[in-house]
Amino acid sequence: MSDTPVSSRPPEQHVSSRATQQANNPDTRQHTTKKHRYYALLLGSLVGLAMILCCEFVSGRLEHRIIPDPSHPRASVPGTTMPANPYLLWEHSPGERQEYGVTVRINSLGLRGPEPITPKPTGLTRIVATGDSTVYGFGIPEDSTFVQIAARQMSTDGQPFEGWAAALPGYSTLQTLNLLAMRALRLEPDIIVVANIWSDHAREGFVDAELLDAYTSFDDSPAAHVDRLLRHSAFYRLLHWELAVRRGTQARARGRWSPPQSPPEADDRHRVPPADYAVNLESIASVAEEQGALLAFMVLPSPADLDRGVSPSVEEYRQIMRQTASRHEAPIVEGGELFSSSHIPSARLWLDQVHPSVEGHGLLGRALAATLKARLDAGQGE
Repeated sequence: MSDTPVSSRPPEQHVSSRATQQANNPDTRQHTTKKHRYYALLLGSLVGLAMILCCEFVSGRLEHRIIPDPSHPRASVPGTTMPANPYLLWEHSPGERQEYGVTVRINSLGLRGPEPITPKPTGLTRIVATGDSTVYGFGIPEDSTFVQIAARQMSTDGQPFEGWAAALPGYSTLQTLNLLAMRALRLEPDIIVVANIWSDHAREGFVDAELLDAYTSFDDSPAAHVDRLLRHSAFYRLLHWELAVRRGTQARARGRWSPPQSPPEADDRHRVPPADYAVNLESIASVAEEQGALLAFMVLPSPADLDRGVSPSVEEYRQIMRQTASRHEAPIVEGGELFSSSHIPSARLWLDQVHPSVEGHGLLGRALAATLKARLDAGQGE
């Protein structure tokens, strides 16, 4: 007979006892707690991800119904051909119309000219000039604007050039930045000629930055990088539109704004103050660099260049443009010197006190072509 003691408890009780001991073991309890937390975290993450995907799906379906498509200008409304836009303040509706005795056609990008071929054909070089009504060609036939003349002057049988005006009457550098980001860069410019000055310098009773929403941020701050990253989300774009664009501070200001009919008396601020003008020119230069485009500048002429000289205020803006061109080693056309040295009577060079005539645009276009050709030839020789 064996002397080994035999437990009087049944086998199940042994198992239960061991399980109880394991459950009461602190290490076991800690491991179980961690496992529960892991599963809870995993479940919460999956639920959160599902909610985010759901929001993205719903926002993506709603976005095009709520937010106007920024890539195309709005159709005209009764009584106007320049609908409002939160990023541009105003824009031209597509179509053909008569403006001051000249036929003007606006394409689907909201720019003056025919429908562009996109993507850009191989071998074609595109010159895009930015600015306001002078660059747009106020009172001038489409093929007589300086950017068109420059393109024709530079074209050869083996190297065609196209000229485009990314410009509308009254557009400042801030509007230009938004226009480039929204539409004009689809032209795939090889050369960007910056000719913004008059509308930035203008005093019209409002400051652009107080009214315009930024379509995208061009600075390098951490907040700007985060904003550009978040704009990939339809939910973020929808939220930004509703809270910032449609109901934000600028939206309330735009609701009280109307296009100026006469020079204001109460507010003599420049639409784009000199410091902001300098920042905006640098931002346009950055856009050109990102596009791999040659950057150039044009200091637009004034009738005062042929008479008493421009005011110190205008000269300040011109100097800012010259300094920007110098920093980027960009070619620059001095329109004022060009007009004053031409010895052509002022009446032949101007339509009015702001806008050059066909003959004036011819001078600018030929000078621009010569300046760009010299830079391109120098680059090829390096």
